[in-house]
Amino acid sequence: MKIMITILGFLIVLAGVVPFLGDSGLKIIPEGIPTSGTLYYGIIIVIGAIGIIYGFFNHMLLGVEKFVTIIVGLMTVFGGVMPFIASFLPETIPTSGPLHSGIIVVIGLIGIIYGMISVG
Repeated sequence: MKIMITILGFLIVLAGVVPFLGDSGLKIIPEGIPTSGTLYYGIIIVIGAIGIIYGFFNHMLLGVEKFVTIIVGLMTVFGGVMPFIASFLPETIPTSGPLHSGIIVVIGLIGIIYGMISVG
């Protein structure tokens, strides 16, 4: 069952990498795929919500597994919500740009690493 946290981790990393691929001059991402703005952050929130829901309602997850899944989901949702509440946050907290995307990638890597080392 820990494969789900690995899959979520990959989705979160992808969500963090998309702005780098789409906003670069290379045009690697097709124009129809959002790389910033409300829809992009909404997708991040949905990915995090899937993690939270999976963590709470999967009866196969126990203890640390449940905790890590829910925390990764919560951190992802918060990463997606941050741009919407930027006016309430200190200026030192990145709410967009490369550092914000990098933080989302790190959250995803936490999920991947946890899923990979604990599978089996």
